[in-house]
Amino acid sequence: MTISSRTPEGEPGKCPICGHAEKIDPSTMPRRDAPCPSCGHLLSFEVPVLDINEVFSYWEERRLEWEAKHLPPDEPHVPEPAGPTIALALQAIDDPAEVRQAEDLFWQQSE
Repeated sequence: MTISSRTPEGEPGKCPICGHAEKIDPSTMPRRDAPCPSCGHLLSFEVPVLDINEVFSYWEERRLEWEAKHLPPDEPHVPEPAGPTIALALQAIDDPAEVRQAEDLFWQQSE
């Protein structure tokens, strides 16, 4: 059984010296380069240009996914009744004693 020493990963490259074309996995630091597997000439690869908006969008999506998975859902905010809402509620009460009691509670809350 023959074990393959080359893998299909990497970037396509062609040596300007010997013309050998192959997928090569270049180094990333400090430059993107790799030796030609045929003649050993040092091949240089272009640094990929990143669109900053795409990078921000990608990480924003990852953050939202993480928050949805790990944080509890937001509870809906229910505003406290005030102003016209309370006035309408008082109009619906028929008993004057209940109206006075509701007004007392309202003024206690607003103090």
